[in-house]
Amino acid sequence: MKLTLKCFVHMQTGPYAPEQPYGITNLDMSKSVGYTAVKTMDVEIEIPDDFNPTAAQIDALEKQETELRRQFTQHLNDIHEQISKLQALEYTVAA
Repeated sequence: MKLTLKCFVHMQTGPYAPEQPYGITNLDMSKSVGYTAVKTMDVEIEIPDDFNPTAAQIDALEKQETELRRQFTQHLNDIHEQISKLQALEYTVAA
């Protein structure tokens, strides 16, 4: 399947502009602060007839799950460390 996309080439400006300031998107960013329109162009791409995004979507979800598990585990470890430190405090009665 052939698909024609309208694309916008922009130049990122300002103090935070990257070393390579040019980029292409399917959104007109020229009204946004820090972007200057360079040109609009149509890009024709060929999508394979048997293209199935399911595998890529599953892969992205599995990566997201892995990252969430990593964050959760780190947070639990932080909590356990705080509990351990609190339990290690000595309490002495003033005489």
